[in-house]
Amino acid sequence: KGRAMAGRDITIREADSASDIEKVRQLISAFYDELDENLDFQGIDGELQSLPGKYSKDQNGNLLVVDVKSNEGEVETVGCVAIKNMTGKITDEDGNMEDASSSPLTAEVKRLFVLPEYRSLKLGRLLMHAIEEKAKEQGYRRLILDSLRRLEAAVALYKRLGYSERKPYYHNPLDGVVYMT
Repeated sequence: KGRAMAGRDITIREADSASDIEKVRQLISAFYDELDENLDFQGIDGELQSLPGKYSKDQNGNLLVVDVKSNEGEVETVGCVAIKNMTGKITDEDGNMEDASSSPLTAEVKRLFVLPEYRSLKLGRLLMHAIEEKAKEQGYRRLILDSLRRLEAAVALYKRLGYSERKPYYHNPLDGVVYMT
């Protein structure tokens, strides 16, 4: 999808080359640094090494990047978002393990991140719309995600997009976690 915004050409596409994966690795590392939380419980180091890993299409995931073309014609990859298959791997609203055979196919939205200097372009919203479309195309019927309440802009974005809070679907040891569907 190409869009012109504030004099810039914006493209959202699947990350499918070695250079794309390296850029995603850099973006997720920048996200991790900005978050300033210990994500060892999520296996962040292994995730970075194995990208696209659980976000690969052959594991029913997807990994998108957003490119911004400057007025000078330079193209920079400035953000990313992913989904991973969670069907049958999460607890339902009552705390019971979800039965993959009877529940909607569920994907988790992960690693939504846009470099700070590009956030005024509303690229997070565009990435979310794009990953929601990809999830639909891949047969998912429900998306879930978690965030930190202190990431107010992200939580507000998710609410504007129609996500609502739900009970935890896995144990996250960080303080102030919000789970949404």
